[in-house]
Amino acid sequence: MRYIWFNHTTSPTVIETVLQVKEVTDVDLSSENFHMSAVLDIEWIDHRLSWSGYCTENGCPKNYDETFDCLNLRRFQHINKVHLTSEHIWTPTLNLYDGDMQDTVSLRGADGALPVTVSMNGRVNMKRYVSVVTTCEVANWVRDKFPFDYHQCGIKLGSRVLKKHELEVSVNKMNHFSERSKTPTKPIHVIDHIGTDDFNENPEWKLIAYQYRTSEAFSLLEDKYLDEPYSIVQMYFILSRNTPKLLIVVLLPAFCLVVLSSFGLVIPIASGEKLGYSVTVLLAFYVYKEAVEDMMAPWEDYDETPTLIGLFTAITMSK
Repeated sequence: MRYIWFNHTTSPTVIETVLQVKEVTDVDLSSENFHMSAVLDIEWIDHRLSWSGYCTENGCPKNYDETFDCLNLRRFQHINKVHLTSEHIWTPTLNLYDGDMQDTVSLRGADGALPVTVSMNGRVNMKRYVSVVTTCEVANWVRDKFPFDYHQCGIKLGSRVLKKHELEVSVNKMNHFSERSKTPTKPIHVIDHIGTDDFNENPEWKLIAYQYRTSEAFSLLEDKYLDEPYSIVQMYFILSRNTPKLLIVVLLPAFCLVVLSSFGLVIPIASGEKLGYSVTVLLAFYVYKEAVEDMMAPWEDYDETPTLIGLFTAITMSK
C-alpha cells in the first residue's frame, strides 16, 4: 500500500487565471450582447499529484527522506511533467456569472475533455479556448454620443460551487505575465494587452483598453445570510467604433440623403417625376433607418434620443 502525505490546512485552493482575448467577434447593441473569443489559462497546485516527495511551498514533511526512499521516488526524478486529460484528475469548474462560456476546442472522443499538464510539484496547467457571450449595458450618456460612442463591457468569472474559503481565484499570474507588481487600478491601454501579437482586429469595433481585478460575489440569499461569498475575477473591456467605417457607412449616406431630399424641391411638377423621386428618397430613408437601428442600443424616452439622430431627423423632416 502506498502512503500519501497530505498537507491538511484550512487555506483554499488558489486558481491562477489569465484571460487572453483573441478576437472581439461582435458587439450587438440592439440586444446589448458582447461576443468574444479568448484563451483561459488556469493553473493550480494539487499536492496529491506530486511525485517530488510531497514538498510544498511551505516546506517538506518531517519524514521526507524516509518517504522519498520508501516510495522509490528517485526513479521518477527524470520526469518533470506529464500530459493528461481533464477527465482523469480534478479540475475547477469556472463559469461566467453574467453570460455564457463554451469551450471551442476539446479532445476528440474524450467527451469534451481538455488537455492538462501536471508538473513534478503537483502544479496543474490547463488552457481552455472559449467563446464568451455576456451582457453589455449601455448608459444614456454613452448612447447620446452615437456614432462616436464607446462602451465598457465586462465579465465576472468564478466558481458557482466552491465558496471563497474553498477556492480562491487570483490574478497574480496575469500581473506577472504583464510585468506588473500589483493589480492595476486604472484601465490599461491596448498596447499593453496580453496576447496582442495574434489579436484579430474587428472591422467595426476597436479594443482600446481593459481592466481586471479580483472581487467577491453572493450568488444566493443563503450565501449572503451565511456570509460565504464566492471568489471571482472581474474584467472590463472598453471598445470604440471604427472611425473609417463610420464615415463610409453612417455619416456619408446621411449627408447624401439630406442632399437628395433637397433636390425634390426643385423638380418641376409638370415633369411627372416629382412624386416618384420623393417616394424613392423616402424608401431610402427607411432602409437607412433600419441599418442604423441595428447599430444602436434601444432607448425608451424621447429625451434619450441621440443628438445626431434627432438633428438628422429634424433636418430631413423640415424639407
